[in-house]
Amino acid sequence: DPHRTAAGAYARSPPSLLSCGQTASRRSHYATPCHSDRRAAFAPASKVYLGGVSKSLIHQFRVTLLDVDPTVWRRIQTPAGCSFWALHVAIQDSMGWRDAHLHAFRIKKPRGRKVWEIGLPDEDDDGTLPGWLTAVADYFTEPGTVATYEYDFGDGWRHEVLLEGVLLAEPGVRYPRCLEGERACPPEDCGGPPGYEDLVGIMRDPAHAEHDALATWLARSDAAQQPFDPDRFDVAAIRFDDPRKRFLK
Repeated sequence: DPHRTAAGAYARSPPSLLSCGQTASRRSHYATPCHSDRRAAFAPASKVYLGGVSKSLIHQFRVTLLDVDPTVWRRIQTPAGCSFWALHVAIQDSMGWRDAHLHAFRIKKPRGRKVWEIGLPDEDDDGTLPGWLTAVADYFTEPGTVATYEYDFGDGWRHEVLLEGVLLAEPGVRYPRCLEGERACPPEDCGGPPGYEDLVGIMRDPAHAEHDALATWLARSDAAQQPFDPDRFDVAAIRFDDPRKRFLK
C-alpha cells in the first residue's frame, strides 16, 4: 500500500518535491479545456452568498476528521447562503489543510436516497456537481444533516460535516469564523490516517531509527508548525481566505 506508513510517504515524497507536487496537483486539475468556462461560470456566483437564504442566518457545523484517534475537530459558522466551494474553503482553513489536492462532498438531498457528489468536476465528469454553483442550504436543510467531506483522494482524509444549528448572525461579526476545536491537523502527504498514526508514534520516540529523517521532512514541509505537536490548536491563529480568490489561484 503506497500510503501505509509515514516513513514510506517520506521516502516517496522528498521535501524538495512536496510544494511543487502539491501546486501541480491543483493546476493539472484546473488546466482542462473547460477551465475558462469554469472560471466564467464561477465569476457571477463567486460571492460567499448565493441568495435564496436570508443574509441574517448562519450555519453552525462541527467538522470531525474521521479514522484518527484522538479526534481532530472544529466548530465553524458560515453564512447560510454560501456555496459548497465557500464551505470547502472554510473547512480547509479551519482545519489547517493547504488545499493542495482534490476534494468532494457527498450528501443526500432532503428526503432523497441518492448520494450526490459536489466538488470539482472535470470535462468528462457528468456526475459531480460544481461546488461554486451549488448552495449549501439546498442540502443542509435542518440540524442533524450530515455530509462526508473527503480531501486528497490518495491519502483519503474523510471528515464528517454535521449541521448543528441554523442561527441568527451576530451584528458586527465577520463570517466564516471558527469557535473552537481540538488538536492539530495532520501534515499533508503523510499517508492518510494509517501513515499519520505511524508518524505520531515515530515523533514521540526520539530513539526510533526514522525519527530524525521524519523530523527533517516535517520541518521542510511545514516550517510554521514546528516543532510538530499533534495536540496543538490555537483558534486565534485561524485565518479564512476569500473563496473567490482561492478558486482563481
